[in-house]
Amino acid sequence: MEERRFADQKIERRFEAIARRIRSRPEVFRWRGKVVESWRSYRGRRLGPYYRLVYRDRGRDSAVYLGKSPQLSERVRGLLDDLQAATARWRQWRRTVEQIRAELRRYKALWARDLAARGLRLKGFEVRGWRHARTLGDLLARLAGSPKRDGT
Repeated sequence: MEERRFADQKIERRFEAIARRIRSRPEVFRWRGKVVESWRSYRGRRLGPYYRLVYRDRGRDSAVYLGKSPQLSERVRGLLDDLQAATARWRQWRRTVEQIRAELRRYKALWARDLAARGLRLKGFEVRGWRHARTLGDLLARLAGSPKRDGT
């Protein structure tokens, strides 16, 4: 029981040190930084997982060794998730905006093709080519897709 309490205290001290580092540089960790696990081989045996906090600061990759403790790694992940929540929402919003723009481009292209088949053209959101229709009946026939009537 004493050993477990000592280990928990050690994890707690390590977490507080890492939390101070993260909180001292929120501009770095707000945008990037994650906890990764790695495995090592030693004499044919697979050892691990070992956890690290990796991030990029001033153009350089940096890492903080967290050790083998899954509890510590989960707590650091939770701290990063809280710090990066606004960034994650912003990135999701940007992805949604890009998807909407892509759909708009696709539908405008379909609309432009449909208008071109009727002798009209699309400029932005404006339909042009209306003046080239000789009569209202000709225009309506072009819009309806039916053949032209020759005044009969």
